[in-house]
Amino acid sequence: MKTRFNMKKWISDPCYLIPWEGIGCDNRSSEVRISEINLSGRNLTIPVPEEIGQLTALVNLSLENNHLMGPLPNFSSLTMLERLYLQNNSLNGSVPDWLSGLKNLKELFIQNNNFSGVIPAQLLLNRSLKLIRSGNPYLCVHKGDCILPNSNKNKKRVVLGITLGGILIIAVALIVGIVVYRKKFRRKGGVAAKSSGMKTNEEISYF
Repeated sequence: MKTRFNMKKWISDPCYLIPWEGIGCDNRSSEVRISEINLSGRNLTIPVPEEIGQLTALVNLSLENNHLMGPLPNFSSLTMLERLYLQNNSLNGSVPDWLSGLKNLKELFIQNNNFSGVIPAQLLLNRSLKLIRSGNPYLCVHKGDCILPNSNKNKKRVVLGITLGGILIIAVALIVGIVVYRKKFRRKGGVAAKSSGMKTNEEISYF
């Protein structure tokens, strides 16, 4: 995990001698274990490390205000987790069902990401959970309300196609109209010239 997060200051054991920056430990029992990870605003540009799922004593996980990407790994083993802060990243994929199985979870902040699909109903019905999910345009409560990530692009393409098609039709109509008008004008000019020529010949023949 130290390698994945590229934390050069993490030396030796995270809970003894020199504590790791952003790491909190629970030493109330005989076995000291990592209970908190706070790496907020560290400019991290990696997927969320799945190794975090091995820290089963974790209570607080704060990874907000970074550039984390990809889907959320399976952290169903973090049964003691109470607070999960993932806001203001670039995470995508669905909001996983295993979050509903974290019975101790009190706060789940996932706003301002790229999550998509339907939010698990059990998360929405959990009154003891503070869930903040705004800023995910492709996330929805009901399946029928979901917007597909490519739907906006497709709509723009359709609108652009219709607009260009309309302009092309108008341009063709104008060109056809001009051609027809010119042909009619030439025909009228030719008829007028012929009729004037006939009159001149008739006048000459009478004299």
